[in-house]
Amino acid sequence: MEQAHSKEQLALTRQRLESSKTQLAANQKTVEELESSLKLGLAKAGFESLEALRSAILPTQEAERIEALSERMKLREVEVRQEEKMAKMALEAALAKPLATENEQETEAKVASLEAELQALQQEVGALNQQLKDNETRKAEGEAILQQIENQRLVYNRWAAVHDLIGSHDGSKFRKFAQGLTLQKLVQLANVHLENLYGRYFVVKRPGEDLELDIVDTYQADNVRSMMTLSGGESFLVSLALALGLSDLAGRNANIRSLFIDEGFGTLDDQTLDLAICTLENLQAKGKTIGIISHVKELKERISTQVRVLKKGGGTSVVEVV
Repeated sequence: MEQAHSKEQLALTRQRLESSKTQLAANQKTVEELESSLKLGLAKAGFESLEALRSAILPTQEAERIEALSERMKLREVEVRQEEKMAKMALEAALAKPLATENEQETEAKVASLEAELQALQQEVGALNQQLKDNETRKAEGEAILQQIENQRLVYNRWAAVHDLIGSHDGSKFRKFAQGLTLQKLVQLANVHLENLYGRYFVVKRPGEDLELDIVDTYQADNVRSMMTLSGGESFLVSLALALGLSDLAGRNANIRSLFIDEGFGTLDDQTLDLAICTLENLQAKGKTIGIISHVKELKERISTQVRVLKKGGGTSVVEVV
């Protein structure tokens, strides 16, 4: 009876071992799937893109599933150890009784097989634990890299904004930007002189353009017009105002005392010509030396000091100071 009882215990142990094999096979399949997923993630570990980085990190749900599986493996390990202990006890009790050699060898083989399966299970549990540790390490590295990416994105956005404003491969965009700032200052200085010369107009920088100018006609409800619509005399006055403004701009750190104007007076009517000459005389009274190159008769009468070029025969000329 005791021998029959031992055989029943061995049969139960065999069934449990078969069940353990089935469970181990399922676990092996799960581990193989996880290893396949891990290999795929490692193949993308070059982090060529943000998606590749994220694909290398196990999702939280998957990590929790592996951790739960590991806990089940540990519990199963305890159960298997208990079964092994019970099997050994049954074996010892059976060995105390006279048994056939064949049954004893079979029992020893089963015990050896169970020990081998237990060792394999322990290795699988260790591999899963290592995978969890690797995942935590990779997750921490990924978070650090994501923070670096965010920091680099902030730097990139700042420089991209600067590039959109003034950047170009040949520096032309920045050059136009800087020239536009200088032109804006020149316009302010020129309008001061233009108001004294001809109060009808003032100059503005064209919106959206760095180096384009328009004229505002105060006699036509501040209508903004192109410079091309000005008459010859008006163009001369605006050009004179810009030249005077440029002189003020250039002389901000140096005292520029001389200004030479070449022609243009012939396009002015008598009233405008008188206004232009008065403006130049006022500048002269402030200490500037004004030189005018012209053939206009009225200028000859208004300018006291003149340098005349007189033609002589034989293609020669002489200069005299009057």
